[in-house]
Amino acid sequence: MLDELETLLQKQIELARQGSFGDLESIGTQTSRLVEKIVATGFLESDEFKNRRLHLQKLYEDLRRTIAVRKADVEDDLNRIRRGRKTIGVYRNNI
Repeated sequence: MLDELETLLQKQIELARQGSFGDLESIGTQTSRLVEKIVATGFLESDEFKNRRLHLQKLYEDLRRTIAVRKADVEDDLNRIRRGRKTIGVYRNNI
């Protein structure tokens, strides 16, 4: 299960970098179900899996950061589009 979770997180990171948010969301659903199963077993809490747990936490943090960066990029793009639309509106009104 942990290998599968790691693979899903890596896929999500790659999809976020590509801006494929639809695919990211569907894999996110799979990831959530898998995390629920892992939490239910409780084996990840043991010291035996400490390194693995830290690695998974790092992947999750990478995913979170990547999504935050992409979100900021999308917000910047939307702001540029809004400014452009306002500029076009001003030109139309002055013609």
